[in-house]
Amino acid sequence: CPANNTNASQEAIWSPGPPPSCRCPDPVEVPVGYEQVDIGEWRCAENYTGIPVATCVVGANCSSPHLVLEGCFLVVPCAPPSLSYLTNRTQCLSVPHGSDCNASCVDTFCVRGGVVRYECPLMNTDPSRSPDVIAGQCEVVCEVCSAEDFVDVDVRADVLSGSFKFGPVHSSGDMAVTGIEGYRVYFADGCGQRRGELLGYVPVGDKAYDCCVAEAHAVELDGVAVPPYATQLMISLVGTYEEGMGEFPFGVGVAFQDIFVNASATPPKAPTNFAARHAGALPATT
Repeated sequence: CPANNTNASQEAIWSPGPPPSCRCPDPVEVPVGYEQVDIGEWRCAENYTGIPVATCVVGANCSSPHLVLEGCFLVVPCAPPSLSYLTNRTQCLSVPHGSDCNASCVDTFCVRGGVVRYECPLMNTDPSRSPDVIAGQCEVVCEVCSAEDFVDVDVRADVLSGSFKFGPVHSSGDMAVTGIEGYRVYFADGCGQRRGELLGYVPVGDKAYDCCVAEAHAVELDGVAVPPYATQLMISLVGTYEEGMGEFPFGVGVAFQDIFVNASATPPKAPTNFAARHAGALPATT
């Protein structure tokens, strides 16, 4: 009833008042990675980083209120360096956050360089992140001496058949290369990344070459479907595992032309040039 009311017929005025206050109780067991500073105030625990966010989750009529803490993440070392850096695979396997580590280049004939210095970012929380390179470089000095243009003989679109021929490995004209056990052939995109399955493996063999023989090796393709985004055929070297190398991350790329028969057209053949439909095709390396 209003104060100082003089109206005998005045009805009482109802007011809902403020809503009931729901306060979350502190968790019985504090989640790992969090520390309570004061009532309603939290921080990330030691070896954790981030911005803690406390959310009170309640049911209807304030039933079963409980506190949910989010935003703190465990600080972890970096993963091993990417194999593409060509450093010793037994070194810098776990670089602590905010630290650096030196790794030597793989000790094999086809890799040159000194020491590569890696650094893991401070407060890294991604266990799959590789460390960053801050100094040094390893370089591949070998490749096949020749890779012929691939000629498709399959009449179907986006399907390749034919013989892909290439020469033996060399290093600046020197054919006496050691530490290589074979070659792998696969489809790749314009950035040299593998697309699809392995097309073939060719062992180096026992024959020694005094000069570049363009047709020393071959991989036969028989009705192979071209994967999406593939623009070239790639030949990569496979090093001996005894020297700690394995497959080299780079290779020689050769653009290909897919030729097919168009049954609805008058000309018997028309080039689709699958490689030309995507940017980044590489010419043959000789």
